[in-house]
Amino acid sequence: VRELRNSLWKRGYLEECRKYCPSLDLADLLPHEAGIRAQAVRQDGVLIHDFLFAQTDRMLHVCNAPSPAATSAIPIAEMIVARMTDERRRVPAN
Repeated sequence: VRELRNSLWKRGYLEECRKYCPSLDLADLLPHEAGIRAQAVRQDGVLIHDFLFAQTDRMLHVCNAPSPAATSAIPIAEMIVARMTDERRRVPAN
């Protein structure tokens, strides 16, 4: 709801921006094309604001990596390796 409010009401967006740069004013906010960001949503319509993983016997899927996911790339990779390594230890070799 806050994102929708901020996209429609410039002063609301300014309030959010001032949390990071208090000296901003309305003249500093210039229009720009909107971007598109994928966002996972639960079945009840609530946005998932955290990392979401789904695991099968042989695969681990990163289903949601919210922005700024790139700054978390190394920790995510380490977690995936740890999960998959742990899983391989539990599965007997054929």
